[in-house]
Amino acid sequence: MKTIYKFAFACLLTSVLLLNGCSIQEKTQFNADFSGENTTTMDFTLMTKILRDRDSTGNTMKGFMDGMKKGMSEAMGKNTNLRMSFDSTTNQLSMTYAFTNLSTLNEIHATLQENSQQGKSKKKAKSVSYAWKKANKVLIMPGVEGVESFNQFSKNGKNIDSMMVYEMTWDFPKEIETVNDNRLQISANKKTISLHTSADQLLKKPLNEIIITFRD
Repeated sequence: MKTIYKFAFACLLTSVLLLNGCSIQEKTQFNADFSGENTTTMDFTLMTKILRDRDSTGNTMKGFMDGMKKGMSEAMGKNTNLRMSFDSTTNQLSMTYAFTNLSTLNEIHATLQENSQQGKSKKKAKSVSYAWKKANKVLIMPGVEGVESFNQFSKNGKNIDSMMVYEMTWDFPKEIETVNDNRLQISANKKTISLHTSADQLLKKPLNEIIITFRD
């Protein structure tokens, strides 16, 4: 039953994102011990208008948000304390979870990957895990996810992949020396990397892994 529920939720979330043509902003803050916090923010302006037009009392909107939180909590597993908030002024939905180390992040990542593959073909891309290579001062991270969900729409000739905009940042306490992809930008203070791209660009050239080398 949980598998069916997670697959249904994944379909619902995909539909919501496509309907909104939204931007997805994701920020991950790492501490020195690789604990930290992840916050994802999505623009729900169009979805909010649709739900409020159907029900001026706000009950439908509240039910939708409650369902979103339950679905995300189920999809991400027991290792997260998911916090969700909705700003009715900006119509932005924010989801935040904390992680204690890279092992926790790997468990969350594996769970999300498993859920995203429900109902799809068994063909999988190379699996990348979070890993810290202390001797070389290198951090390996999985690349940007979720692009495969939009493949079928692209093949049907609908111009929606370009509407899905990703703005992602990763903050670190240590200074960064290099990254493995020129799409990743290093900030002036050398402690943040950022990525600005869209679903159609990632379909053409996937970002399967991120490799960061830190300064001494």
